[in-house]
Amino acid sequence: MKNAHAKQEDSVGLKVASPAALNYGIYSKWKDNKAKTTVIRWGTPTWGWRHVQKHNVSLRMIQKTTQFPKYRTVIGNTIVYRTPATKYKCWVVCVIEKTIMVREVVSNNRLNDGYHRGVITTYCEGVSVGPNWVREVA
Repeated sequence: MKNAHAKQEDSVGLKVASPAALNYGIYSKWKDNKAKTTVIRWGTPTWGWRHVQKHNVSLRMIQKTTQFPKYRTVIGNTIVYRTPATKYKCWVVCVIEKTIMVREVVSNNRLNDGYHRGVITTYCEGVSVGPNWVREVA
C-alpha cells in the first residue's frame, strides 16, 4: 500500500505531490508568546487555513491570537489561546467601540516534517462567521 503523503509519478515521470501531502504543507509559521514555533497548514475544510476561511479570520488575527493571548491553556497535546479583538473609536481620546473574544486551537502533535500539526481552528466566540472589523483590527 502506498503512503498517502508520498509523491507519485504522473504519466510523464514527473514527481507530483498527492492531495494529502498538499493538505499538510505549511501555509505560514511564526513564534507564539512563549517563543514556540506555531504553524498553520493548508489543511482541509475541517482544519487549518482552508477551514478558518469560513470563520472570516485573517492570518494576522490568527498570529495575534497566539502572540498576545489573554489566556493560554495547555490541555494534553493541545493549546487553546483566547484574546480579545478590540475596535477603538478615537477622537481626542480613544474608547472601545466593539470587542469580541477570538479562540484558537493548536495541535502540538509533531508530524514527519518536524513541525507540529498546528492551527486546527480560529474563530470569534459566539458567532460562526466573524465580523469584518475583526479582520481589520488585526
